[in-house]
Amino acid sequence: MNDSASLNDHNILMNRAPVFDRESNIQGYELSLHEDDSTPAGAAEQLSELLRTFEEELSQDKQILLGIDGRLGAMALSNATERHVIALRPDASTEELAAAKRLRDSGAKIMLHYRPGIHEADSLLADADIIRLSIRNRSPREVMAAQKELKNVPGMRMAADIDSWEAFEGTRALGFQWFHGPFFTRPYFSPGEPVKTGAVAKLQVLRELNMPDCDLIRLSEAISTDVGLSYRLLSYINSAAFSLPNKIKSIQQAVALLGLEETKKWAMVVLMSGLDESDKGSELAFMALQHARFLEDMASLESVPHSPGTMFLLGLFSRLDALLSHPMPQLLERLPLDDEIKLALCGRESPLRSWLRMLDAVQREDWKKANEILCGYGACLPQAAASYLRASTWANRQCSAMSCAHASEEESDTTH
Repeated sequence: MNDSASLNDHNILMNRAPVFDRESNIQGYELSLHEDDSTPAGAAEQLSELLRTFEEELSQDKQILLGIDGRLGAMALSNATERHVIALRPDASTEELAAAKRLRDSGAKIMLHYRPGIHEADSLLADADIIRLSIRNRSPREVMAAQKELKNVPGMRMAADIDSWEAFEGTRALGFQWFHGPFFTRPYFSPGEPVKTGAVAKLQVLRELNMPDCDLIRLSEAISTDVGLSYRLLSYINSAAFSLPNKIKSIQQAVALLGLEETKKWAMVVLMSGLDESDKGSELAFMALQHARFLEDMASLESVPHSPGTMFLLGLFSRLDALLSHPMPQLLERLPLDDEIKLALCGRESPLRSWLRMLDAVQREDWKKANEILCGYGACLPQAAASYLRASTWANRQCSAMSCAHASEEESDTTH
């Protein structure tokens, strides 16, 4: 993604959602592109640049699922490659079908949004590499009936819009092979199961970093309790994400250069990214960093009474329960955060709660709800779109730098 000034001129919101396989590994990302009446026709060039950059930032083995419906969708398909999966609606036009088949001839795959009972889709089933079935507002019996209808149809099955782990397990048992939806952002835990030992240690460091009296000495001591954290933090700060002129060799040096608060912030970023190193955890860490950066930027609005630091923490901890598979109230007991932040994160009424509702609306692609909340702060969805893209770019860059730092740490451990 590109955070150049040119993107600020276009009201495009691109939301990415991971697609998991049966072992909860990420196989690709479904991109949803939102536009409104104020999106200018000249956005095509910037959109192509945006998508090219997004592809470059992804691992080469990841698929990119693109919808062909809508003007932005058609623009996005202009340079489709073998990495793309072209998503067709069952009522796709003749022109859209022809475009999709041309792209398939060049190596792309075709995914059909299957809607039971819509006969226009029948002629597309045999050509589809992936059959996508949304389970939203469908009962288990209806999902089973749809699977039965598709029994003799070739193509991989993908269950979409899954909003709970129970629904994930249910569709998995029915034989679906790919899974999409916000289910992975929900905490998956067994009552009474303790927080993992390694995570408890990291939470303790997070606690120390957030103590009001955390000064240089206490900061250095807190970070030094975790040798891996110290190594990864220094590797991270010395990475291309910071582009510092001289190499930083100690936490004291980092504090002297970045300042106490900035060093604390980056230490928390590194800690959060290391809580769960599975595919699911990596995506949740990306979302937490994206939320943190976006909300920090939104703090610049005159009508937002909260500091950038408060908004950053709100976003950073927004996926803590899913990362550690435990209820949010239980985890927050260990952290000395402001009551307003804790109330919002626990789903209780707080002046900050509306920001989390807005982020959830974006993830559900409920653009109307997201816009209503933003308008309450004197902003709107088109205005926030550029900030959201910048936050995505920033989060991708940080996750990439931290992955390199982690790889460097493992290499060092092997060498010694």
